[in-house]
Amino acid sequence: MIAANQLAFRLASIALFSALAWSAPAAARECTADDVPAAERKKLESAYAARRILHGRTKADAWAREEGIKSRASLTAAGVCGPGSNASASAAKPAGSKKKCRMVSRAISGPGGMTMAMVPKCD
Repeated sequence: MIAANQLAFRLASIALFSALAWSAPAAARECTADDVPAAERKKLESAYAARRILHGRTKADAWAREEGIKSRASLTAAGVCGPGSNASASAAKPAGSKKKCRMVSRAISGPGGMTMAMVPKCD
């Protein structure tokens, strides 16, 4: 059970941190989950496992995202890694560029024939 929670935390960490740019110097590359010290990572993994059991996966993943943002900020401030392209990409988006999306039912082919699935449709 713990191994599954650790795997889920690692997947959440991968979603938060971009791939490591091996050729870039430490301050210029993006932060990754591997940049977090081992003791702190173990503490975060056990906290994630407890939150997942108590509050469910959705809330635990949201907590992991918040902790990832805090960890990235502290690692960037310490000079371990740079802000990366994610911070500049989100800052470069214009304020009015949000699309209105909704879920619609569409027919798709599946292993047993045709079936209906909910897919996003953005206007």
